[in-house]
Amino acid sequence: MAKSVLIVERPGQFRDSLLREVSQRGAQAHVRDDAMDALASLERLAPQIVVVSDDPGPPGALGLCRMLLRKVPDAAVRRVGEPSLADQLDERSLLLP
Repeated sequence: MAKSVLIVERPGQFRDSLLREVSQRGAQAHVRDDAMDALASLERLAPQIVVVSDDPGPPGALGLCRMLLRKVPDAAVRRVGEPSLADQLDERSLLLP
């Protein structure tokens, strides 16, 4: 069975390149434009991997990642963006390498 990947990213070039990458790897991609839409569809999608943009809307990227980790603890949740002081203090690195 193919992996399910949820991408939380507003429309644009980066989202398009992520979709291409996911499709080329044979995973099933789901896209949500903002944090609230992503949270509302979690149970139905049951993603194994979640990629969050640096601007997903409220509650913010780091807050959304933490919420997703609580709601889908088995999923790999990663955030795209610049590191911040909060990342250095956090126990788990959420940034994409």
